Amino acid sequence: MTLSIEDVFSRENIVLKVPKIIDHSFIEQLVGLFKDMIAHFKGVDNILYASPKELHLIFPQTYGQNDKEQDFDLVFFGYLTLMKAEFPSMIIKIFYPELIPGTKSANLFYQLAQHQAHLQVMCEEEVFKLFINGEERTATTVFQSDSYLPILLVTKDSIELIFKEKTDGNSFKPRFEKLIADKPIHDLSKRGEGFKILKQEFRRSIKGGKSWKREDLSALYLIETLSKLPISVSELLKLTYKPSKNNSIYAINCRASLVKVLEEYSVFGFSDAEIYCFSLLLHMGELFGIPSDENELIDRMKAVMEVPEKLKKGQKDAIIKRFYLIYEENFRSLMQKTKGLAYGIQELAKNMVEHTKSGCGIITARIYNQERIKRLKRIDPKWISQFSGRDYFVDINTFDSGSVGICSSYFENLSNEKLLYSSELSDLELQQKIQHEYEEDISEVKKYKLNNFFDFNSIKLFHQINRTKARLGLLIFSQSILSESRAFVKVASNDINEEYPRGYAMSEQRGTIRQDDISDFYKLGTNYNFIVPIANGFEELDLTKVDDFQESSTPASVFLELQGYNVKEDPSPARNLSIFKLRADFSFGGKYLKLDMLKEYVLSKASEGIIVLDAIELSAILHNSSDWVRFLANLQFTSNGLKETIITGMGQELYTEIINILAIFDRAPKGDVGFWKQDRYVLFYIPIKHHFDQLETIMDRQGISDIFWFNSLLCGIKFQHFVNANLEINQYHNNMANVTVGFERKREPKPPGMKGPLFSASGKLLNFELLLENKEYISLFEETTRSLINVEIQDFA
Repeated sequence: MTLSIEDVFSRENIVLKVPKIIDHSFIEQLVGLFKDMIAHFKGVDNILYASPKELHLIFPQTYGQNDKEQDFDLVFFGYLTLMKAEFPSMIIKIFYPELIPGTKSANLFYQLAQHQAHLQVMCEEEVFKLFINGEERTATTVFQSDSYLPILLVTKDSIELIFKEKTDGNSFKPRFEKLIADKPIHDLSKRGEGFKILKQEFRRSIKGGKSWKREDLSALYLIETLSKLPISVSELLKLTYKPSKNNSIYAINCRASLVKVLEEYSVFGFSDAEIYCFSLLLHMGELFGIPSDENELIDRMKAVMEVPEKLKKGQKDAIIKRFYLIYEENFRSLMQKTKGLAYGIQELAKNMVEHTKSGCGIITARIYNQERIKRLKRIDPKWISQFSGRDYFVDINTFDSGSVGICSSYFENLSNEKLLYSSELSDLELQQKIQHEYEEDISEVKKYKLNNFFDFNSIKLFHQINRTKARLGLLIFSQSILSESRAFVKVASNDINEEYPRGYAMSEQRGTIRQDDISDFYKLGTNYNFIVPIANGFEELDLTKVDDFQESSTPASVFLELQGYNVKEDPSPARNLSIFKLRADFSFGGKYLKLDMLKEYVLSKASEGIIVLDAIELSAILHNSSDWVRFLANLQFTSNGLKETIITGMGQELYTEIINILAIFDRAPKGDVGFWKQDRYVLFYIPIKHHFDQLETIMDRQGISDIFWFNSLLCGIKFQHFVNANLEINQYHNNMANVTVGFERKREPKPPGMKGPLFSASGKLLNFELLLENKEYISLFEETTRSLINVEIQDFA
């Protein structure tokens, strides 16, 4: 690509010659051209004044004839999509050489055609045309790939479609059931035959290759991904089925584990993004193949534990039992990683939409082996040398063509929000207080560089609500990716007229995050590249046993102290529980204004009692874990904040996400604030539904669900303080430590000064489950006791 910018814009059509390897170097040149096109054809007001007629990309005549010389980075097609979004009237044409029999040229052309088809579905329009020897070609059908996500064009309109989880109304399960309703159960019970039938009926239900919709593509990915697991359609959809006598005990147990975990994570309710991530991470699907006999099972266990050469029967049984645990927990870990990856991508998408004037960006994700990732990417050799040649790498890219970088955008947003509060808040004292906090934040942000938005050590938690609102998602994702997954990260975000654009590379080395200035980054808009290693094999996970329910050892004096409390729905004096009811209208104003207004409203109702919040009721305003962290910190960290708060009805998954977010701040305590704030307490009551002998999913017996209420006390400036405090509470309460893997007592003591209305004179947490009631006006204690009796009766029966 040697055309000068003057030469390019003096022609109607831009013609680029594509190299044999479309790697970082070529894409960097393409992005440079794209940046010049925006500057040339758009004004500073981002209005399109003109557009090139066509963009021609010409592949070399020998492309595909030598396997090792041809390859392409998916980011290439992502930038073509973004160019089409910026210049809608421009026609993009890719010219491919003649297909040569006996070479890879046909396979590489097929890949191009599939990207064309996927983009047609995801963007709801043609992004580029494809030609062979001057003749236009299109894909005749659409297929799934387990090595990449379809390229996601993220806009204000599409973000909800991509990331919203499905409900009973749009779950894929009824659709799949309808497709096979008249098929013989005998055929559906055969793993290969059943999925073959489902795939055939699914494709028949979509008429013509150009009539595919977004939900069709995600449904295809889900079917194809589930078909790689060793389960049948009848098992998956819970149809009437009796296992064949030929099925080994290994097959029965492994299949049961897979189906149980799929139900636990509501796979049919996955968002489109979760489905695509599931497909990507199950790339090594052979890991979940079922051993044909116990010898193969034992051989597989040798990869994760030491196995003696000669096994006694007792040892063999123990290894087989452990295999089932490792098999199930690795699949559960895969599902957790699927959720985590989709969540991280969603946070990146939200960041793009909120901080670009166009509100438009691209997300790509692809899995590579080490040889290909080194060929296509510019990676720190020291970082990649720590991984095995057998490992895979997930390459995640998000980028936009914004004219304003994140730092400038964040500064502008804070300034605008300061004005918004001035105009919408009637309380003069509160208005002045918030304005002062914003002014401090704006002063601090002026010092920020892009890498500060990924570095939790830069957080000052006293103003956490304002300072992290635009980057909390980035902090969560980068903390997980950098520290837990040992990823390599490259970030850049610059104004389009930036004289000296900057980019950064980050990776963890010896327990600290290393940050380096780099020059090899895409110098347009904001772009992030996360390269995440994926081990090619089972992991030896922490399989901490879930103990049985512990009987309370609470002394009688604690119950006597509890008698001093009354439960009311109105502001009440000390030693009372004030049940909060949402009676104000929060339908106006921006997201963060709503959070502050909710906080002030709750404080106005709290009086001197302990306020009790219903998580389900507040879900209309607090939509996710990030919202809850912002709200709770703002509710308790300010000088007039609440010292004690009780929250009931929060789901286990949401609670876990909140704790994981707070763990980010464990490394960087500032004064009396770190994991949480000293002498501040949030007491959660979390309902967990019982299913047979597992505390996981709902068990429906004539419409009755067994629900056990567990508490958890959020406290302490260090995460270990929180762990130790809850391990102690678990000795005399049903506490979340009972059902949380990885809680282990260490040297750090429980938080000092466990005093206040939540505790007895002896420092014991009071049994508020005796006072708090569920929606049926039954105390949480009574509901737990009833459920425990039901389980014991069932076990006895």
